[in-house]
Order: sequence, then C-alpha cells, then structure tokens
Amino acid sequence: MGKTSNVEKKKKKKTCKGIKRPIHQYSEEALRDALLQIRNNNFSVRKASRIYGVPKTTIHDRLSGRIAEKPRKMGPSPVLSTAEENVLVGWCINLAKCGFPCKMDDILNTVQKIILSKNIDDRAKIPFVNGRPGKNEYLVIEGAGDILNDPTRILNGDETSFTLCPKTGKVVAPRGYKNIYQVVKGKEKEALTVLIVISANGAVAHPCVVFPYVRPPKDVRGKHGLFLVFGFKRNGLDEVGGIL
Repeated sequence: MGKTSNVEKKKKKKTCKGIKRPIHQYSEEALRDALLQIRNNNFSVRKASRIYGVPKTTIHDRLSGRIAEKPRKMGPSPVLSTAEENVLVGWCINLAKCGFPCKMDDILNTVQKIILSKNIDDRAKIPFVNGRPGKNEYLVIEGAGDILNDPTRILNGDETSFTLCPKTGKVVAPRGYKNIYQVVKGKEKEALTVLIVISANGAVAHPCVVFPYVRPPKDVRGKHGLFLVFGFKRNGLDEVGGIL
C-alpha cells in the first residue's frame, strides 16, 4: 500500500469539514440491556459494547457510578417544570378549541406571569430578562436556534401595486375653458398587484402576480414562464381564490 500524499490528506480534511458527528447513536434500552448483561456476568464490557452499539467509556461511566443511571438529557434544565408546561399546553389547546388561538406574544406573556409568581430565589436562576423569554429563547425551544445565522432563511416580502391606467396629470388649455378632460383607454382603478420576496443573501423569488380572473385567459397561461406563480380572485379585493 502506498503512502497518502499531503494533497490527499487535505482533500479528506475538506470533505470532513462541516459534517457534525452524530451524538448518541444508541437507545436507552440498549444501554440498559448492556448493563444488565454485564452485571449478570453474561457479557464482558467489550462484547456488550459491540453487540448493543454502546461506547465502552459510557458503560464504564455507568458501572463506576461517575454518571448516574438516569435518562440522558441535552442542554440546561428547562425553566418551567413538567407540570407547568402541561398546564400551559392545555391552556393553549383549550383556547384554540374555543376559537381564540394563542399568538407567540400571548404564550411569552403567560410564561412571564408564571415565572414572576415564583419565589425570588427561584427567579434569580432564570436567565430571562424580567422573566420574559425573548425571540432567541423561542427559536432555541423550537430547535431553530441557528435560523437567524442562515441568510437564505431570512426573507422579506412586500406587495407592490402598478396602476395600468395612471393619472394623466396636468394638461394645457385656455383659461376658463371647462371641458378639458383627456380621454384615455382603460379603467382608472385597474391595477396589477405583485408580491416580491427577497432573502438576506440577495436571492429573489419568482413574483406572485394576482389576476382578477376566475379562469385565467390563454394569453396569461401561455406566458407563465415570466411569472412562475400567479393567482386569481373569485370575489373581493383581498381574497385569492387559488394559486396556479
């Protein structure tokens, strides 16, 4: 076998860069069974590690008592207890059933009231400012703590209206002349509404154009390459009947 060159080593490092190693590839049941077989003198530590897929260091830590035999948990302890979380979840579900779904601010305000109702000693251990979780804490709870660091996931949308028959402006006519209207083709209030979405990395999404048709004409459908997404209205100004 030939020796690997420095170039090949650099390529291997580049391919491994940015790939996170999976943590805890074993289940709690596998760890419990491995410890049981070792304590019953059925398996050695090496054999139990190979069969159940549990690292030997993890088995040694549990056998020596350096780590307590409790269900593992990642990260810091939660601010609310399990009972408080169950009450909060039940409250949100009941409000939704009554037709009053909660917003994020409602949940954060309720959490703040629960925290402020605790003892002063317990409140000192809570990392929230004034006992109210912020936006970052909410994202961490939802498992999206890194979403604000990804520019492709930060989007901004704005709706713009283009008048198809704009006002003609001022015209020149004799002083005192009353009939100075300028007749133009098209409806005065007819406009084209476009929704434009741009991400933080500069990428522009295909605009959504809303046409005032229940069934778009053939000319509009044939030019959908210009606008990948277009909608149509059934009634009213704000109700979009569908997106094609």
